[in-house]
Amino acid sequence: MATNTRHSADDNPPVREIHCSKIFAHHAKTGYNYPTIHLPFAFSGLIGLRTRIYQTLHEGALAFLVVVLPSGPKSENAAESSEKRVDSLRKLQSN
Repeated sequence: MATNTRHSADDNPPVREIHCSKIFAHHAKTGYNYPTIHLPFAFSGLIGLRTRIYQTLHEGALAFLVVVLPSGPKSENAAESSEKRVDSLRKLQSN
C-alpha cells in the first residue's frame, strides 16, 4: 500500500501541455470501442511500460494524469531515454 507523503512545490513541476490531438476509437472487436490518445513520437521509449491513469478536473474540464511505473532494468533505460527526450522537447518549447 502506498504511503501519502507531502512534497514541496519544487518536487512537482507545473503541468505543461506537450501535445494537442483528438481522442481516437480503437476497435478491439465488434461492439467494443476504446478511446485512444496518442503521445508524441518523442515518448516512444515508453511503449510497453505499465501505467496508472487517474481521472481529475483541470480548470473545470475532465483531465487525466498518466503515471509511468518503473518495472525493472529495461524500463529504467526507456524511462531515462524518454526523460532526455522530454528535456529536449522542453528546450524546443522554450525557444
